[in-house]
Amino acid sequence: MNTFSIKEVSYMDFNDKRLNKRAEKILESFFENSTGSIPEACETHTATMGTYRFLDNENVTSEKIFEGFNKATKERMTHEKEVIFISDATSYVFTGRKTLNGIGVLRNFKARGYIQHSTLVVSNEVPLGLIHQDLWGRKPEDYGKRKDRKKLPIEKKESFKWIKHMRISQASLKNDQHGIYICDRDADMFDLFAEERKLNFDLLIRSSHNRKIFGSDLKLQETLKKAPIMGNAEVLIKRSGDRKERVAILELKCQKVTLVSSKDSNLKITLNVVEAKEKISSSDIITNKPVLWRLFTTMPVNSLEDATTCVKLYNQRWLIERFHYALKSGCKIEKLQLEEKDRMFTAIAMYCIVAWRIMTICYSARYYPDKPASNFFSIEELESLYCFYNKTNKPSSKILSIKEATWMLAKLGGFLGRKSDGDPGMKVLWRGFRRLEGFVAAYMLFVKQEPRCV
Repeated sequence: MNTFSIKEVSYMDFNDKRLNKRAEKILESFFENSTGSIPEACETHTATMGTYRFLDNENVTSEKIFEGFNKATKERMTHEKEVIFISDATSYVFTGRKTLNGIGVLRNFKARGYIQHSTLVVSNEVPLGLIHQDLWGRKPEDYGKRKDRKKLPIEKKESFKWIKHMRISQASLKNDQHGIYICDRDADMFDLFAEERKLNFDLLIRSSHNRKIFGSDLKLQETLKKAPIMGNAEVLIKRSGDRKERVAILELKCQKVTLVSSKDSNLKITLNVVEAKEKISSSDIITNKPVLWRLFTTMPVNSLEDATTCVKLYNQRWLIERFHYALKSGCKIEKLQLEEKDRMFTAIAMYCIVAWRIMTICYSARYYPDKPASNFFSIEELESLYCFYNKTNKPSSKILSIKEATWMLAKLGGFLGRKSDGDPGMKVLWRGFRRLEGFVAAYMLFVKQEPRCV
């Protein structure tokens, strides 16, 4: 049994110890075969039926699972001086699933599914877990009433999710910690900027609107055009979709601006805005869309170093995209054959823990390669992995590092490990875990040695 499932489940309260044990087994099954269906992950008819009964149990809800996951995340946060809260939403499309109840409207009336808004906690580019998440389906009868919603107070709008997650993120911090709340353009809201903050909590939000500037005839973008160039910074732009990973040279500017509420001209907020514009040749534009970020922040920006820090912090926002990728491509949420909304939400909550663990192993191997692998794998997994990889039935007596174990695992998933390949990604890891499951079973059945690889 892996310690990760025991720790996460220990914070869940199902009012029944048997349900806690079942939750541990289900998490392990989902993790060992994250890309398969529930019957494939559970392997036997008995285990599959047990999983469905668990998902249907009235004492088991997605809220209780998320609550346990959030508490475990907070516990991991206590060891960090600075944490980043990356907030964003994704949608699960179930348009063809007419029997699935509770699904709502997505971007158009014909597209149906659910929306999940999550806030991922990160420290030194390694995910610590989720601090909060919401799942819902938009009501079809509300579609096309955007003008009517503009008249509603912010608390009754869907966009209030940004403020809600900010409040929860801020409340999770201890007084001696520093937190930074990072969001993409959808969070460019005056109400969010004006929200009361603690001194140890800052905002870093990408601009979406060409806003009016108090005391100036120029709007935001025209103001930044006239701002002096602070200097250049080299930033590693991560791979995303068709965009390849590359080092970009960004031209940085900064301007302090005062924004005025469109609802009340007496409400004003002063922020720093950092502009990062990629210097790129005309030939490169064909393959790479140039970076142009305008970032509102409450952090002080008094130098090129400060501006560079803001840009590099915002660059970590892509981690939540990778989390969504792990859920959709790794855990295949949209392939789940469940017909009840509550059952679907409970399964999604379980898979969120699985996706986080895959990410944590992947990025810990990159940024903390010397950490003991036993912090992330069970002893049985490590011994089986070592024996199969080295074609021996005698496990190693040395302490495997997370990097060593991860590279062995990735090669089981098809990773070649050439110099040009870089570090293994999540896809080869979840393939490797699927193969490792069989090796562990064979090792325990035929070798039957006491665990020695720690």
